[in-house]
Amino acid sequence: QYGNGNWHSSWKTTGPVLMAKADYLQNLLEQYGFGDKYLINSEVALLCGSTGNEDMCKTQDFASTKADYVAQAYVAALAQGLRANIWYSLIGWRGSALTDRNLQPLLAYQAYRFAAEQLGRAVYEGKITEYPNLIGFRFNRVEDRLWVLWALDDETHELRLPDMPSAIYDSLGSPQPVAQELMITHAPIYLQWQP
Repeated sequence: QYGNGNWHSSWKTTGPVLMAKADYLQNLLEQYGFGDKYLINSEVALLCGSTGNEDMCKTQDFASTKADYVAQAYVAALAQGLRANIWYSLIGWRGSALTDRNLQPLLAYQAYRFAAEQLGRAVYEGKITEYPNLIGFRFNRVEDRLWVLWALDDETHELRLPDMPSAIYDSLGSPQPVAQELMITHAPIYLQWQP
């Protein structure tokens, strides 16, 4: 679970805060006749506690949430049309690290690497709106189609896909069983279809 009260965004309503910020800035630029300007996000991260050394920031739950957030943030940035989305710091601040102090990869680094592999050549096609309480995005790539989906609540949602995907991965890049009927949770999944 994550949120940003300043932007009225959270894991269960809007997804990553960068979406609310980008919408606001894009609308403001359009109001003043500068709608053609592009945006970059120079600092994206998921912070924990006041120092990042609190017990809750050292749990597996936080590590998994941060990894999921990495996937969500990079998918959302591409969907928002951002030219860049830069993770705050490799060794982090307030629990936001992708690696430990010895540069050993954390779960968030695995999610970052997999997101880069999946989204590096993806072209945003549109938001997936057919499924209640889910947020998702469609992408096209030269070799296949890609969807990324997750739930906006703590529930598990049954989903029947329009056709059988060729591969399914979790946010860390671990292969999942391929099926047309899926159970979707707050953890993002990548679904691929061959053309």
